Amino acid sequence: MFQTKAPAQRRLALLLSLLGLWVGAAVVGDLRCRSAVGDGVAVAESTTVATGNATAGGAQAPLDTLLLLTYAERRGMRLFRHYCSVCHGEQCQGDGFNACNLDPKPVDLTDAKYQDAISSETLKGVVTHGGRGMNRSILTPVYGKTLSSDQITDVVAYLRTLAGPRNAGESPASR
Repeated sequence: MFQTKAPAQRRLALLLSLLGLWVGAAVVGDLRCRSAVGDGVAVAESTTVATGNATAGGAQAPLDTLLLLTYAERRGMRLFRHYCSVCHGEQCQGDGFNACNLDPKPVDLTDAKYQDAISSETLKGVVTHGGRGMNRSILTPVYGKTLSSDQITDVVAYLRTLAGPRNAGESPASR
């Protein structure tokens, strides 16, 4: 016959289930790269959430920043963290673990002047064809066969969030 659990065991099981749901809801992705809001003021990093795919440095994501990103931008962020952060760095400033071995050094993707000077199509081409395919650094890998077109578009959407909006209401991704 079917045996029932003691009330204390049922409460413990319920508590653990709720804790699992709460932790699952809190794990929203990796992010240490800066994002900006409104007039370009950086989001405060005081409210953080432990990430599900912590990097070697135990990356934490500012909750306020994650809420500002679209679903596609968050997917792009996760892909960027997986494939690009070893060179471009945790803060996306060209200071990744492998950057000291590279010449030329990886570009600072948070630089607003760089973001203004490069089109989204060029960024997509660099990710797809690598630096050599776009007459840029030959050290930038080709991801056109690794990532789908949609994934590359997501990465570019995420890259456009790094320097923040340029004009009132205009984001770099809208170019």
